[in-house]
Amino acid sequence: MSHGDPAPPSEHPFAAYLRTIGRGPGRARPLTRDEARDAFTMILDQRVEDVQLGAFLLLQRYRGEGAEDLAGFVDATRAHHTWPALSPASGAVDLDWPSYATTANRDAPWFLAAAILAARSGIRILMHGFNGADPEPAVDAGDQRQALPGAAASATETALESFDLAVSHDLDQARNQIAGRGIAYVPLRALSAPLHRLMRLRGLLGLRTPVNTLLKLVNPLAAPSSLQGVFHPPYLELHTRTSVLIGQAGSVAFKGGHGEAERNPQKGFTLFRQQGSTITQQEWPVMIGDGRAERTAPRPLSHLLAVWNDEIDDPVGVATMTGTLAIALAAVEPGLSSAMAQQRADQLWRSR
Repeated sequence: MSHGDPAPPSEHPFAAYLRTIGRGPGRARPLTRDEARDAFTMILDQRVEDVQLGAFLLLQRYRGEGAEDLAGFVDATRAHHTWPALSPASGAVDLDWPSYATTANRDAPWFLAAAILAARSGIRILMHGFNGADPEPAVDAGDQRQALPGAAASATETALESFDLAVSHDLDQARNQIAGRGIAYVPLRALSAPLHRLMRLRGLLGLRTPVNTLLKLVNPLAAPSSLQGVFHPPYLELHTRTSVLIGQAGSVAFKGGHGEAERNPQKGFTLFRQQGSTITQQEWPVMIGDGRAERTAPRPLSHLLAVWNDEIDDPVGVATMTGTLAIALAAVEPGLSSAMAQQRADQLWRSR
């Protein structure tokens, strides 16, 4: 070899993780929890190249998330952020309610009305979310990657105004709002700039990524209970198994409308419950009809508000709210049966 030949380039530290999950059949393997934590820490610190980030997210999407690597992602996320209360002893909130559905065919946020009723019952709720729309850029203007698809404020944020609630711009403000109103909503852009940037990559990648799953597990105020709605049924067990690994005190997961924690009252479902290291399943029956729900056109926020104010009759809309409320009640009181939870939810609706 000529002494004039250039030395081979040194390998980027992140390349080892891409090689681990990206080798051919029989050679690739999932990341361990420690490896996943280290890999995601590098991503959050922006110590990876853009091509590596895209490759990693799509490889993980293709392989499918596992409980161990998701737990590692949660570990990295919690270590990266200076969230004000990562201890259940803080007592700031009872129920973590993530909202990260990004489908374009969105109905009015009936789940938000259910959460407001739950807060009126005394349950302190932190809702945080990203719904594919933002009134602000993802990153500061000095970064060219901020020019990603965006839109006006999300339906959830718009609905907050209709219920005389304000968007919280950080977790300290959220805790104050929870203390006064029982509920607060923090958009992802205010919760975490790095995770917000990653979520907005869907417009470039064309697919959801493991970040969608991660965000339903981070529980930034360490609520003792977590309410998780998922779209794909196989993720139900994944969410509950990961909740065990990360030390979540209690959580429930169910197949929700559009991936939100929102009940479809025209279908029965299986509620996955996690308490400590124990996972159980509970069948919840159909509320309306014969279980063969017909597709309906998305209903606007004005329709939801008219139902809330008793201006129009919509049994499905009411059942969506009370059914979702019943699940929230069961999330914070593990001893409630579906019938008991629904009875209490109906009473809260009538007395609103």
